Amino acid sequence: RQYTPLVQALRQEGMRERHWEQLTEVLGFELKPDDKFTLRMGLEEYKLQEQMEPIVKICDVAGKEFGIEQALNKMEGEWKGTRLNSSHI
Repeated sequence: RQYTPLVQALRQEGMRERHWEQLTEVLGFELKPDDKFTLRMGLEEYKLQEQMEPIVKICDVAGKEFGIEQALNKMEGEWKGTRLNSSHI
């Protein structure tokens, strides 16, 4: 349970390349989980629990950016094809 925030952060859907690069910079080693990456590996080999705060912070920002991106995409889709008449301005 104590590692739940870390697990949730690393599984953040909005993680992009730039966020993994930020984590690499903060942690001092490359962190880019793949199919072979496990929580045990993250805790035992990389000691991610010792850097939980910056990891969670970066991943949280990624999630918020993803939410904004999704909202903008939705708005763009809703407004696509809509013509605004500016002759009254």
